[in-house]
Amino acid sequence: MSNTSNYRCIEFNGVALHPSFSIYLFEIVKNDNKKFFYVGMTGDNHYPSARSILHRLAGHISLLNNSTQNQFIVGLKKVFGKTENTFTKEELSELNIKLHSWHIDGFTKWEGSLKYFNKNNKTSKEYKEYENMQQKVLALENKIIFDFHNRLLNKTKGIDSSLEKNYQIIYNEIKQIIEQ
Repeated sequence: MSNTSNYRCIEFNGVALHPSFSIYLFEIVKNDNKKFFYVGMTGDNHYPSARSILHRLAGHISLLNNSTQNQFIVGLKKVFGKTENTFTKEELSELNIKLHSWHIDGFTKWEGSLKYFNKNNKTSKEYKEYENMQQKVLALENKIIFDFHNRLLNKTKGIDSSLEKNYQIIYNEIKQIIEQ
């Protein structure tokens, strides 16, 4: 273990590299003890794909202004009152960020190329199963955003969705973190 002030360590279980459905929560604490949150999910609306939580994280921290997947960075702009996706080292050093994630079983890797995925594939039994599962995870994300939108950096307001019984545990754990 290093004692130097420039040392950082990120540690995670290898399952964080496995493509899966998941719900995740960024918890951001600024030096002035203000807390911010961002909630999201893995599981694409248009293609039968669910990236690993770390793959999704990589998209969220893209500093490209034209990125459509970096909504976490867009939220951080609000924290600092910025219009561009540029942050100084000093600004970023004011933040302590945790990424909480909850793996949700049910994702099966699509057999075949997503490059050639089209509307004809959407009638298959496999896609219907994917879509059904993705919609359940989306309902959980929407419910969390709806109930806690005043504490979140998300740009949407969510939808007051009903939850699958087995997702209530995840909802309650996220609620506990946000309401601390």
